[in-house]
Amino acid sequence: MKSEFPNFFPKGCPPDEAQPAAEEFFRLVRSDEPDDDDFLSHVERGINGRFDKCIASGLSVFTELKDVYKLKRRVKAFANRRVSRGKAEPRDGLALHTPSKEEDSHHTWWLFEGVKVAKNFVVIDESGGA
Repeated sequence: MKSEFPNFFPKGCPPDEAQPAAEEFFRLVRSDEPDDDDFLSHVERGINGRFDKCIASGLSVFTELKDVYKLKRRVKAFANRRVSRGKAEPRDGLALHTPSKEEDSHHTWWLFEGVKVAKNFVVIDESGGA
């Protein structure tokens, strides 16, 4: 598989500072078994908003578990999501530390075209509660 990005990524995305992803990430998912739909970007989901198009083309992930729980408490829409943990591999794509005001460990992870990572993630919080 070639290491190319999807056509919907804007020009210059991901930014030059992004590096091959090779670390443990946490991500909120909808059910006890992560599936491919849990790893779609805002752009792929058709979610429009005040998002930077490049950031919205990648996935929101975290390197600190505490920040995932902070997000679940802060955003009602995420309150019932499950917390999953998985290992990113360099062959999957590039990542960049993109901290938010609220969650410092936020990263954006841009997956290469055709890469499926759901199988690399397991739910570690099955309660779905905050």
